[in-house]
Amino acid sequence: MRKFNNIAKLVRVKRQALGISQNEMADLIGFSSRGQFISNVERGLCSIPFRKVKTVASLLKVDTSEIINAILEDERLFMNEIVKGGEIPIMTTKEYRQKRLHIKERKKCEKILKPTNLVPSVTQRPIVTGK
Repeated sequence: MRKFNNIAKLVRVKRQALGISQNEMADLIGFSSRGQFISNVERGLCSIPFRKVKTVASLLKVDTSEIINAILEDERLFMNEIVKGGEIPIMTTKEYRQKRLHIKERKKCEKILKPTNLVPSVTQRPIVTGK
């Protein structure tokens, strides 16, 4: 699983040092998630969006390069995990397209074979041929 531990630690330590709550920080950088986004960042579940790096750096009173370096270190660790045969498989473009096609075809089949499509509705009457 992808982790963002470097940016998580940086944000948590700097935010706590400034005495800002997660809710306040979320509001100040433009997220109306009641602090959930900041909580996710601090737990290493996600990173700071690049469009918010300057805002976050200013708020935490750090240089933008410090935020960028933490994000890049997390990316470097993730790439090393992939190269070493981590849990994320690397697919060729052809394999990716085949997988997408397989998923689309399966969804079409599921739609056609829905149980509601196989059972006649109550309002339908059987067709009776002449006697």
